[in-house]
Amino acid sequence: MAVGPSCEHFLCVYVANRIVECIHRLDVQGAFTQWPVNDVPEGISVNAAHNVLVTCGKVRKIKEFGTHGDLPSFPFVQGNEVGIVE
Repeated sequence: MAVGPSCEHFLCVYVANRIVECIHRLDVQGAFTQWPVNDVPEGISVNAAHNVLVTCGKVRKIKEFGTHGDLPSFPFVQGNEVGIVE
């Protein structure tokens, strides 16, 4: 597992779990949740909209999730369109 970024807006930290292929979320009150990525997460970041961006290099995708793992109302970007290399 790799500790990922924190989100000052939602007061939480995200952790990418490559073995279970999921994201863990821990907030300052100790609430713990997780959601599946359904691919191996290789990188994780939080954008200006407070969404979680997860890079999945093997399938050449960047997936975007809300702070609780919900999907945004728009599709994520795939492949070389964002410069992911094999």
